[in-house]
Amino acid sequence: MRVPDRSPWHRDSLPRWAWVGMGLMRFVGVVLAMLPLATFVVAIAWWLRPPDPTLALLARRGFTGTVLRTPAPELGPRLERWRIVTTRGDTLRALFRGGVRRAAAGAPRPWAVVMLGGLGTGDRAALLLPDSLDIDALAMDWPWPGPRRMAWLEALRRAPQIREALHEAPAALAHGAAALRRERTPTRVAVLGASLGSPAAVAAMRLTPADALVIVDGMADLHALFDSELQRALPHRVLDAAVAPLLAAVAARLTHALEPARHAAAAERVPALLIDAEAEARFPRESVRALHAALPHAQRRTHAGSHLVPEDAAQVRQIIREVADWLRAQPDPLAGAAQPPAPTAPAGAAAASPAAGTRR
Repeated sequence: MRVPDRSPWHRDSLPRWAWVGMGLMRFVGVVLAMLPLATFVVAIAWWLRPPDPTLALLARRGFTGTVLRTPAPELGPRLERWRIVTTRGDTLRALFRGGVRRAAAGAPRPWAVVMLGGLGTGDRAALLLPDSLDIDALAMDWPWPGPRRMAWLEALRRAPQIREALHEAPAALAHGAAALRRERTPTRVAVLGASLGSPAAVAAMRLTPADALVIVDGMADLHALFDSELQRALPHRVLDAAVAPLLAAVAARLTHALEPARHAAAAERVPALLIDAEAEARFPRESVRALHAALPHAQRRTHAGSHLVPEDAAQVRQIIREVADWLRAQPDPLAGAAQPPAPTAPAGAAAASPAAGTRR
């Protein structure tokens, strides 16, 4: 025998809006319960199939707009501060040193080098070049407004901003190459990456039709690099063993678009030069070997001493000589062809003025 329901809470005793609210609460509860699982599934999918590195770089490319040139005679002869404004609204800073050009009919086009060095050097790399060099050089500054030296906790806190700056570095080199072609016609452009700037230089081959690629004390295999850097930075050996491998794996995945091996096909179309230290102590050996494997067509040279030190004048002179001699030895397929006239005013002679923005 069915016992009648004596509860005063009957479905007909509540207004409709109350039942709608209860239903929404149940739905929200189910969503919140499923959110950790959904997040885990999305994270696994992103880990197994990360975004296309080329698309990640092209998203930050844009077009080269205005080039503002300001002479800097207080720094030395033929030195200029450049500001490159892109169509994305970014302002890139660089230091330009004009080479001593010796025009001759039918001669190969002169070289210009757009370079990116270590985080601490930035655009000051142009100051390391001798006044007598016959090659133009544009040293790009890192697109990073924060401090150049940080404790490891501070670096972890700023990780999203650092990652964004790292991914913008290849585009900065591409904009520098475009600016050199516009301002220093006729010219051949080489992209040079030194130390921490080497992954960005290789990745820039996806974004600019460079004529050559030069890497000085470079590396690949970002997982091995991050693992080595974290073991140096973490304050305790227990943290080294427990935390460093995990953080290195995450950091390598977050910066996978800069892994040189992913851009090897684009780099194969241009002649390349790798200059390594005789006794590399800054980067792990497996990272150096990984770079060699990613660029098997590159010619190799070595310089004396350990990792590049800007204060070591003898070491810097040797590296500059190796790079300059190698560039001069590269054949110019357009040698002897009619070329646009070279700039009439020497670099640094004119006042700062914006160049007409063009799109590539």
